Amino acid sequence: MPALNNINAITNTNGICFSKQVSEIYTEEEITQLSIAQVNNRVSGTYLAVAFNNNILLYFNEGAAIATEIQISDKNICLISKKEFHEIIKDEGLEIIFQADKLKKSGRGNESIALLTSASKKGCKHSQLILGTDYRIGDNFLKSIKYLKLAARQGSVKANAYLAEIYFSKFIESNDKEFYSKAFKYCTVAVSGKDSNSKYLLGSMYLYTEESNLENQSKAELLLSEVANMGHIEAHLGLGHLYYQSVCIKQDLNKSFYHYKIAADAGHPVAQFYAGIAYLEGRGVNKDTRKAISLWFKSANNGFEVAITAVKNNNLLGKNNV
Repeated sequence: MPALNNINAITNTNGICFSKQVSEIYTEEEITQLSIAQVNNRVSGTYLAVAFNNNILLYFNEGAAIATEIQISDKNICLISKKEFHEIIKDEGLEIIFQADKLKKSGRGNESIALLTSASKKGCKHSQLILGTDYRIGDNFLKSIKYLKLAARQGSVKANAYLAEIYFSKFIESNDKEFYSKAFKYCTVAVSGKDSNSKYLLGSMYLYTEESNLENQSKAELLLSEVANMGHIEAHLGLGHLYYQSVCIKQDLNKSFYHYKIAADAGHPVAQFYAGIAYLEGRGVNKDTRKAISLWFKSANNGFEVAITAVKNNNLLGKNNV
């Protein structure tokens, strides 16, 4: 059995998930500090992300514990020891990724790429995924596609997810339906592998670009609701639109405002604008012109062009800004 599945996870009163081995090495206070450190590292991006199956392994340079996004418990972050980390990368065949990352962080980027390329040619799907991801960030479309397809053929969920995102982006740029067809295909595979970002993308496809019928909008509702419950702000915006537009799904202005409000409170400029409209016209909430105008100004300050135009033209209460 892989080491990943052998971790005996503990969740303390602060909601921090960690392995039994970590609890034997660190005090409660030290575990809390390690947890804070890994959150900060995630924000600043100073970690190595390696995808295997549908899991992400995060390795930090500082601290003796590793944070892993794995579904051991209801929590999706767990602190494990260095020993457990190395057991996992050995069992999952991730040693090459670890070595390549160390080379990259020591300023030996060319050696890192050479190591990954060599491993990729030998069929290492993890190396293929990392190369595909790196070239994707570097906007090298053809190389990214090449390596991600290799990893996808070996069952990498994340590779399918990234391919879906790339092809959908190309579709938006060109309106080429072939790109859309490929995006939909890869996204469907990634969703079957339970990739959260792909669930949002596929839900958006069903909502905005697939034929507007009850079946597709019901699928959009299901997928967007699932990721919205996980805190996905764009999904809340999509649900706000879905319940307001009521093309096929029954209109529910209370639900529409509920989702707009969550996204607006998180600072989403489009949601702020539509939540403002809800306050102005009493759509799912009591009318409140002051709150409406306040939200529109926030939307404009956050860059939403429709709100900016309305503010410039002093047309915040006009119908043609909706």
